[in-house]
Formats: sequence, C-alpha cells, structure tokens
Amino acid sequence: MAEDEQMNDQVKEKWEIRIDFIRPLDWSPIPKSKLILIVRTGGEDKSMCRSKRKLLYSLRLRKLNTGVLVKADETIMLNLRKLEPFVKYGYPPLETVKTLICNTAAVKIGKRITLLEGNNNVVEEVFGRYNIFCIQDVVNEIANVGPHFNNVATTIVPFLINREEGKKKRHGRLAGNREDHIALLISKIKIT
Repeated sequence: MAEDEQMNDQVKEKWEIRIDFIRPLDWSPIPKSKLILIVRTGGEDKSMCRSKRKLLYSLRLRKLNTGVLVKADETIMLNLRKLEPFVKYGYPPLETVKTLICNTAAVKIGKRITLLEGNNNVVEEVFGRYNIFCIQDVVNEIANVGPHFNNVATTIVPFLINREEGKKKRHGRLAGNREDHIALLISKIKIT
C-alpha cells in the first residue's frame, strides 16, 4: 500500500516536471493572472513566417533570449498560443518581478541606455510624471499592473537573459506556457 502511494507521488512529480510537454485540451484564452513574463527562446528571423515575426516584434522581442513583462488579456494569450514554439511565458511572482527590475531593468534616455540599479534620480527623471519616484514604485506599478503600467513597461528596455549554463540550443521542448513555474526557470537562468 505504501509502495503504491510512493509510486503515485513519483508519477505526480514527473508530471509536474514535464508540464512543458503538455497542452491541455480545455485551453482557454482567459489568463490566470494580470501580469505575464514572456521570454523569447527560439526562432531565427529568417526562418520564421512573417506573421509570427510581426507578433514577436509587437511584443518587443526582437532578439533571442530577451524578456518582457506584459499585461495579460485574451488577445495576448491567443497571440502567445501562436508563438508557443518560440517563447516561454508564465505568471511571475512578486519576488521575480522585483529581481528582474532591481537587477536588470534599464531605460532608454535619448540614445543612451541607463540601468535603474538603485538610481532613483534616473527613475524620477523618467517616470516622475507618473508619480513614480523610486525603484520600489516601479516594482509596485509593474507587479500590481497599475494605471501607468503600459507607460512604465514600454519605457523599460527588454531584459537580456542568458541561456541555462551547460545547456545546448534545445529550447523547443521547454517552450510554451510555464504558468507559475516561470520563477523556477528564471532562477535557473543567469540574468545579465
């Protein structure tokens, strides 16, 4: 009896680990959270069809291994469904959002790209008109999908994310909806 329960637990663990292989039959375009982290992991521009390339460009994912934070709605979910072979996406927790913004967020001022790393003067200069004066305000605006989310999210340059160390280019099997497991993926990947 105990062996059967242990086997069932092992099967459940394998099922959770292999969640990226599964496409649910009852897939719905209604997102589970207001915020989505999207990471482009595959698809060279030359070998991709034009419509999918345009979708990636509209999400500001022009280069491989870049990530953006996007407000979730049905249209975005349907577009992500079309782009599943080329992107990983999921619902990041507050800690992941804070890590991304505090450590890697940068803004474009004129033609210069400036990191936000604890530099509240830059934050005040760029986002002051939205009553955002420090890094924590930026994190709160993004994590809570506040009223100025679109302005803040589009001002931040897409995050550069390195591949997992020691892994070769086998992104296809990991692509698609990672749901709440996107935090594990980001923690494994070295952020630059």
